[in-house]
Amino acid sequence: MHPTTDDRPQLGRRLLFLGGANLALAGAVTHALLRIQVREQSAHTADAVLQLRADNLLNPRRGDIIDARAKPMAVTRVVDRLIISPAVLSESGLQAMLEFVARHTGIALHQLRHRVRDRLSQYTVLAEDVDPVRTAPIQKAIHAGQAGGLQIESRHNRRYPSGPLAAHLLGFTDASNSGRSGVESFYDLQLRGRPGRVIADRDPLGRSIPVGREIVTAAEPGSTVRLTLDRRVQLKVEGILQRSLAKYESAHGTILVLDPRDGAVLAMASQPTFDPDRMHEYAEIGPQFLNPAVQLVWEPGSTFKLITMAAGLDSGTITTASTHSFPGEIEYGGLQIANWDQKTYPNQSMTSLLRHSSNTGAVWIADQMGPEKFYGYLRNFGIGEPTGVDLAGEVGGIVRYYRDPGWYPGDLAANSFGQGLAITPLQAAMCYAAIANGGLLLRPRTVAALIDPAGRVTPNPPVVRRRAITAATAGRMVAMMRDAERSVPNNPALSPWFDTAGKTATTEVPINSGYSEDSSIPSYAGFGPTRDPRALVLVKIDAPAKGRWAHEVASPVFREVVEAIFPLLGIPASDG
Repeated sequence: MHPTTDDRPQLGRRLLFLGGANLALAGAVTHALLRIQVREQSAHTADAVLQLRADNLLNPRRGDIIDARAKPMAVTRVVDRLIISPAVLSESGLQAMLEFVARHTGIALHQLRHRVRDRLSQYTVLAEDVDPVRTAPIQKAIHAGQAGGLQIESRHNRRYPSGPLAAHLLGFTDASNSGRSGVESFYDLQLRGRPGRVIADRDPLGRSIPVGREIVTAAEPGSTVRLTLDRRVQLKVEGILQRSLAKYESAHGTILVLDPRDGAVLAMASQPTFDPDRMHEYAEIGPQFLNPAVQLVWEPGSTFKLITMAAGLDSGTITTASTHSFPGEIEYGGLQIANWDQKTYPNQSMTSLLRHSSNTGAVWIADQMGPEKFYGYLRNFGIGEPTGVDLAGEVGGIVRYYRDPGWYPGDLAANSFGQGLAITPLQAAMCYAAIANGGLLLRPRTVAALIDPAGRVTPNPPVVRRRAITAATAGRMVAMMRDAERSVPNNPALSPWFDTAGKTATTEVPINSGYSEDSSIPSYAGFGPTRDPRALVLVKIDAPAKGRWAHEVASPVFREVVEAIFPLLGIPASDG
C-alpha cells in the first residue's frame, strides 16, 4: 500500500525524528567512546609512569639505648647489601661490574662470580652486611650512571655492645628491627622513628636514570632512650649473681637494685639469661627470654612480715611498745602454722617478732587487724597488681582478697607471713621501697628520659601511685628493722662499713597441694643508708643445693652487693 498524499508530511516528520535521534545517539556514543579512550589513555599513561618509577620506603635508624652515664647499651649501625641484575648486562659488562665490586669490597672475584648462578636473574645478592665506607665509591658510581645493573640496599643492624649485660631489661629486636621484649618493646614507637620515601625514575629495565626526577622524604631517626640503669652497677651485680649461683649450686636467681626515693631501677639481673647480640644463634624463644623480675611470681615468705607489721602499726592495731607471746605452733582457720624453728617466744616486742621472724606473731597481728583492714593495706601496697613498670610483659601477681570467691580465714593467716599469695620480685621491691622512702608506693621506671633527634629531652619523672602508710609509720619501721638486724649475732647481711636495714625470707617451694621439704628459695630485701635510703637491694636465689636458709645464702649475697655498689653510687661509709 502506498502512502497517500496526506500521509507524507507525517512520514517526513517521523523520519526527521528518527534521524535526529540517531544523530543524538551517535553523538552520545562518540562522546562515550572518546571519554573512555581519554580515561583509559590517562590510566594507561599513569600505569606507564608508575611502571617507570620506583617508590621505596627509607627505613629510619633505630634510636640508641644508653645507660644513666650515657654509655651505649643498644646501638644501630648501617650495613649495605650489594645486588646485581645479570640479565641487563652483557658478559663483558657483568665481568666489569664484578671486578669493580671486588676492588672496593675486598671480596674475591671468584666468590662474586660464584654467586651469579642465574645469568637471567634480575636480582642476585653479591654481598651482605658490607660497611658503607666500602660501598661509598660504588654508590657514587651508581648515582652517576656508571654502574649499570648494580644496586645497594641499606639496612640497619641492631647491636648490643655489652652482649648479655642487662639483657632482660633491654630486650631484643626481631628481623624487622621491631622491639620484642623489655625496653626495646615498651619504647618501640619512640625508638623506631619514622620511615622516609624515595620516588625515582627508572628505565623499562628498572635501572636508574641519571637525569630522572627523584623525590625524597627523609627518614626521621628514632629517639635515644636514656636508662636509669647504671652499667657499672649492673656489671657488679651480674658478676655477684653468677658467682653466687655457682657457689650455692643454683640455676636460677634474681638481684634487683633500685632507688627507693624515685623508683629508678639501677640494676636488674637474672639467670639464666640470653645474649641479644647473638639472636641468630637461638633456634627458638626459650624460658631464658622471660624476665623473672617482672614475669615470674613466687611466694615472698617472711620479708612479707614487713608489710604485715607496717599495716598493724599504721592502723593503730599495735604500737612499737606492744608485746605478745608467740607460740611455736598454732591452728588458725583450719591451718596448722608453726614458727620456722618451732620455738615459742614469750612476751616479745614487735622488734623481736622481726628478729625471730615469727610466723605465729605475724598471724596474731593480722588477726588483731581483721581481714577488712589487713587486705585494705595489701591493696595500699599494690599486692596482686602490676607495678606499671616501663617494661613489656609484666604480670600482676596472685592473691585472694577478702570476700573474693574461695577466700577463707586460713588465707589471712598464711598471707600474713607471705604464703598463699605470689608476687614478682619487682612488686616486692616496690613494697619495701615504700617503707624506705617514707610511705609512698611508687611506679618503678627503667627509663630516665627520651632524647629526640634534635636533642630535645623529655624526662620520665617519678610517679607516686598512692600512699601506702604514713611517713611516721615508715620511720618507725626503718628503726625497727635496723634494730632487729643488729640484734642478730654475727649477722652475715651486715657490712661493717655501710648502714643498712633489711629482712630475710626462706620460702618453701609449693608442690601439688603442699610444700617441698627438700627445696627452698632464700631471699633478702634491704636498703641503706637507713637515715636517707638511696639504694634498695633484693636478692633471690632459687632452690640452692648448698644451703637452705636465707641467712646462709641470701644474706651474704646482699652484703656483697652493698659493699660493691654503694661506693659506685656515692653512698658514704657509715660513721657507726
